[in-house]
Order: sequence, then C-alpha cells, then structure tokens
Amino acid sequence: MYFFYKQGVMPPPPILEEGMTIRKQRPKPCVEGMRFMQIGVKRYWYFEVMTFLYRGFSRVFEEYDIVLDNRIVSKAVLISKVPKYQFLPPRGIHLCFCETIEDSRGKGYYPLLLSYIQNNNPTKELYMVVDENNHSSIRGIEKAGFVRYAVGNRLPNGRFVTF
Repeated sequence: MYFFYKQGVMPPPPILEEGMTIRKQRPKPCVEGMRFMQIGVKRYWYFEVMTFLYRGFSRVFEEYDIVLDNRIVSKAVLISKVPKYQFLPPRGIHLCFCETIEDSRGKGYYPLLLSYIQNNNPTKELYMVVDENNHSSIRGIEKAGFVRYAVGNRLPNGRFVTF
C-alpha cells in the first residue's frame, strides 16, 4: 500500500549549516552512495525519460542536491505531469527519487531539502508517493509540511489507484 502526499502549509525558509549548499541541476542517474539512481536502475530510468519524450510529452526534470563538503548527501527530483499518475492534477509536479546517503541519515537533511524545494517553487503543486513501510521517509515528508490525502496501491502496469 502507498500513501499519497500533497504540499501543505509552506514551511519557513530552511537555514543551511556551514559548508552546506543546495544546487539545482539536470538529474544524474549515478550518485555515489545512493541506490535509487544507480547503474542497476539506470536503464529503467533512461527508458522512462525517453518514453515520455517520444510520446510528445514535455517534461521538466530538475534534481536538487544538498552538498556538504563537496559530497552529495541528499537529493530529490521534480518531474512535471506524469501521465501514468492519475492522482496528479494538471499542474501537479511529482517529487520523487528522494534519498539521503546512509551515513547522513537522521540529521534532518531530507526535510530540509523538501522545505527548500517548496520555498523555491511556490507556484507549483508538489505531490509525493511513499510506501507505507517507509517510516523514516514518512516522518521527513510530514516534517516538511506535506499532508497525506489518499491511500492506494500500484497496479501491475505501474499506475496507481487510490481508495
């Protein structure tokens, strides 16, 4: 089962610690220390992007990274309207591929990054999908001001259905 979240109350602008920066770039499939965008998933990720483009869908892919001491410690990707996600409204932006490297977890980088993304995209409607068993991600999402609005499942074709 999956929980669906949407942007709630805008959080205050995040305060970055010394030596920390947040940068926006085109998504990079391979980030050292992170599993979601590693080589094993790279082909699938590349296929998804190319499928969207070949179908004539204009997509916006933006990756936000927290960089601490010249190393990416947390990242998230924004993808504009994804046709297979019916839960997204026409102006909805899917916030996905969020991850924090293992030795930096529990330090508040994930909610900090989500707050930064919200503050830098005030006119966009941000949405997230998270597995019900991913308790640490759920805590970070809720800490960043997102609110749960639906529960659902993933179908065999990759689409989501809400209850």
